[in-house]
Amino acid sequence: MATVYTLNASATPAPQVPSSLLRPGTDPAVKAELFTTGSTTGVAAKLNKNAAHADNLGTVGGLWAYCVLYGLALTDGGGLTLNIAAGAASIGAVPTVAAAQTKALTNGSQNYVWLLRDGSISLVQNSTAPPANPACYLGRVTTSGGAITAIDGSGVLSNRGGSLYRKTADAAAPTDTPSSALILLTETAGGIYLWDGTVYRAFGDVPTASISVGAEAADTIQVTIQLKTPAGANVATETPVTAWLVDSNSKTAALTSAAPSGGWVAGVGRLLEQSTTNKKAEWVSNSSGVVRIDITEAGTPTWYLVVRVGHRLVISGAITFA
Repeated sequence: MATVYTLNASATPAPQVPSSLLRPGTDPAVKAELFTTGSTTGVAAKLNKNAAHADNLGTVGGLWAYCVLYGLALTDGGGLTLNIAAGAASIGAVPTVAAAQTKALTNGSQNYVWLLRDGSISLVQNSTAPPANPACYLGRVTTSGGAITAIDGSGVLSNRGGSLYRKTADAAAPTDTPSSALILLTETAGGIYLWDGTVYRAFGDVPTASISVGAEAADTIQVTIQLKTPAGANVATETPVTAWLVDSNSKTAALTSAAPSGGWVAGVGRLLEQSTTNKKAEWVSNSSGVVRIDITEAGTPTWYLVVRVGHRLVISGAITFA
C-alpha cells in the first residue's frame, strides 16, 4: 500500500519542538556520561561516548524540531498490524535509533503514529495531539473492517540535507502556523513554501494555474485557465503554456486516443501551435494570464485537460459531453 498525502497542514499534528534545552544530570533524555571530581575509572570510554554524541549532534543539530532522520516508513503488515521500518529520528538530545517493529492498531480509527525517545511506538486515536512525552510524528493510519485502508504521510517532518521538510495536500500555501522558532519547507499541491518563522513564502519558481470547466452549450464546452504567480496572484502578462487532453483523471495519463470531433479553438488568448491536432497544443494567454479553450464535440466522451506551467502539471475537472 503506497503512502498518500491527502491532508492539509492544519489537519496534521503540528511540528514538535523542544520546550527547553536539556540539563545534564537532571533530564533522563541526556545520554552524555557524567564525570565526578577525581574520576579515574572508565574515563576513556566516557570521553569516547561523549565525543560520538557530539559528532551526531553536529550532523543533525540546529533544526530545533523533532523529525525523521532516515527510515521509519510505515507499511501494511496485514489485518490491523502496522510495520514500522528501522530508522532514526531527532527527538532532542542524542538521535533515537529504532529497530524495525510492528504495532497493533485500533480498528475503525484514525491511528496517529509517534516514535518516542526510547524507540517505542505510541498511538493516538482520532486526535492530532501529540503524546505526553516528546515524540516524532510518523504518519496517520486509517483502519476499517479489521484492515488498514490508508497510510497518510501528510505533515511528517524529516531532515532533508539539514533542512526541515514535509509534504501536505494544501492547494497553495499551508494553512497552519508552525512555531516561530522554526524554518521549514512544505511541499503542497501548489508548490514549495518556506515558513520563515512568521509567514509562508513561495519558494523558488513555482507558477501554477486554476482551471474551470463550463457547462456544455451547443456541443461546446469552454475550459478557462487562469495562470498564477508563485505567490498565488493572477499573472498580469501574456504567458505561453502547453495543454493536452487525456482520457483519465491523471496528470501522467497518455494523450487521448480520440480528438474532439469539432476540434478546439482559443476563445481567450491565442492558439500558437498544435503539436498533435486538436489533442495537444501551445497556447498564449491574454495580458491577464487567461487562456480559454473552446472544445466542440458531437459525441458523449469525457476528457481532462492537463496544463504544463513551467515545470508544474495541473489537471482540470472532468470535461463531459452529454
